[in-house]
Amino acid sequence: MGGVPQGRTFTFSLSSRESEIFTGHDSTLNNNAKGDFNRHVEVAIPATYVDGAEAPFMVVQDATNRDEIINTINNFVADPNNHFPSVIAIFAASGGGDSYGSERGLEYDTMSDAYQRFVDTELLEAVKNNQAVHAAYPNLKFTSNPDGRASYGCSSGGAAALTMGWFGHDTYRKIVTYSGTFVDQQNPVAPTEAEYPDGAWEYTEGLIRDNPRKPLRIFLEVGENDLGSDRDEASHHNWRMANQRVAAILKEKGYHYRFVYAKGASHCDGRVLRQTLPDTLRWMWRGYPVD
Repeated sequence: MGGVPQGRTFTFSLSSRESEIFTGHDSTLNNNAKGDFNRHVEVAIPATYVDGAEAPFMVVQDATNRDEIINTINNFVADPNNHFPSVIAIFAASGGGDSYGSERGLEYDTMSDAYQRFVDTELLEAVKNNQAVHAAYPNLKFTSNPDGRASYGCSSGGAAALTMGWFGHDTYRKIVTYSGTFVDQQNPVAPTEAEYPDGAWEYTEGLIRDNPRKPLRIFLEVGENDLGSDRDEASHHNWRMANQRVAAILKEKGYHYRFVYAKGASHCDGRVLRQTLPDTLRWMWRGYPVD
């Protein structure tokens, strides 16, 4: 869409030394994964946001799909006929690494409220207190309305998104996941392993089914050729099976959800993202107040 106002973007680094939750020295980390680190953060504020208003926002794990998300939001808010709110996108990188014993695994694959608490008590505050952001928007406010707070991610970032909604004390109700890692990637030595021994695979079993329905709106996507698609159930590492099962349970429980099964697609397939993102975000924010 030509001539679309681009809003403003701000980038900064958040040091693990400033964190009380993810310090880089957790006892469950592998020795080679321990150490101070800097987390890259980018904030995209659309042109329609008015300083002082309580902004709806979306936290994006791994700072993934940055261009597609910013362009989609900018295009939507530029057209008043879309009735799309002024969603601020916060792109936050993980602490690094992957899988068991890594900082990223600790943040994204652990079945607890730790990542949600980090976002709410440290990341959002860092955004508001950033010198450049504060100079441009001295009265920036993030809404406390859980219907105006979204979490977005691919792979383990998708698992983190659902975990923010599930364990996050009803602070995030909009969840977007692509190729969500609803498999057993939780560190076997994590303190939460005793309660959730199958990690995020628990979502495919009784965790969602056996608990009261939560007020979540959830988007799921998985590819036909996603990770572990040739592995059996006992592996707890079949992404396709996991997402299909989560979708079936959400349907059974009467959740407000949408599931996309992408034929011929692989893990976090960019082709699927580009085809589905605009409609996904429109659906996710449907009904949220614009004014």
